Amino acid sequence: MSRSVPRVSRARGESDRTGRVWYSRRQVGDRVATDVSSHSQYRIKQLGQADDLPNMQPDGVTILDYDQACGKAREHAAELARGPKRNELTVRAAVALYLDDLERRQHEDARYQTESKFNRWVLKHPIADAKVNDLQITRLAGWHDPTR
Repeated sequence: MSRSVPRVSRARGESDRTGRVWYSRRQVGDRVATDVSSHSQYRIKQLGQADDLPNMQPDGVTILDYDQACGKAREHAAELARGPKRNELTVRAAVALYLDDLERRQHEDARYQTESKFNRWVLKHPIADAKVNDLQITRLAGWHDPTR
């Protein structure tokens, strides 16, 4: 279940002369994860630089104040809620959606085992970048049986 409100935060650590960065973090799973790996329960997107240094003026594009960062985080949340456009969904994106759903419905182990099989048999093949709506039986048969 996704949270309805995206979270906005600055990157942790020391601020250098370029300042810190705004991030949007949106929970997409039921459990809380602390890492940013592919198995994370969060979708994280860098929004832009924070205007926390005196010589930085927010421009709304690359340098953001808090309100601008919140606006971009809301856009990111809406983008995640919409999901990929149906006519642009690739096999790779469909696999990612399936794995996320599998992990929510079952357990992380089920995702890991299934993901390793997808990586071995599907995602290393050029068919992974094909659009789902453009797939034809002959192409699927050629992927399944390379001697064709």
